[in-house]
Amino acid sequence: MGRCKKCGKALMMRKAGLCRNCNRDINRLLGECRVWIEKLHAIFTSPGINEDEMCIIKCLEYCEALAQYESLGFDVVSYKLYRGVMPICENVSELREELMLFDKKIKEGNDRKRLYDRANSRAKAYDFEEALEDYRQLNRMYPSHIGPILSMAEMYRKMNRLDLAIKVLLEAKRQRCYRTNVSYRHNLDKLLKDLVEKEARGYIYRPRR
Repeated sequence: MGRCKKCGKALMMRKAGLCRNCNRDINRLLGECRVWIEKLHAIFTSPGINEDEMCIIKCLEYCEALAQYESLGFDVVSYKLYRGVMPICENVSELREELMLFDKKIKEGNDRKRLYDRANSRAKAYDFEEALEDYRQLNRMYPSHIGPILSMAEMYRKMNRLDLAIKVLLEAKRQRCYRTNVSYRHNLDKLLKDLVEKEARGYIYRPRR
């Protein structure tokens, strides 16, 4: 007669495995863990939700519980449980690493959104120099993104420094993204053409206060 590997209860079958209660527990843990991982995924795809810290704590708590079963020889995470949510993991240790990487990406996304919001608010308040510094920081953080570059050029335009606005775009044209990303190239060329034309006709920005 076998015994449950988790609680030691005698089983009807000869081979050791899990009793009904322990089997129910592991299925509950897997189901609840999936719920929290899906919440984490929702946060990652919808910036601005501020529950990511609780989600990662909950997911890691379930990892610890599932690790107890894995230590007894049970393959608890490899059967495509997380398809469509995150990469399939071979074991709890891999799942834990993926969760930490996921959490890092979420926090980076939230930081970027906060910085963009601040820069846009400063620009709307005609605080162009402060907004420019924020866009510069975003450009350093995400050099392959066209948004901060275009925004930097726009801030220089509104500061009536078309020469510097054009310089920013010409420097961006030397980046690899300009050659490989069609959208990046299209948006940059469109603004560059507009600024060159404005400079030629003596354009002066006058804020609408």
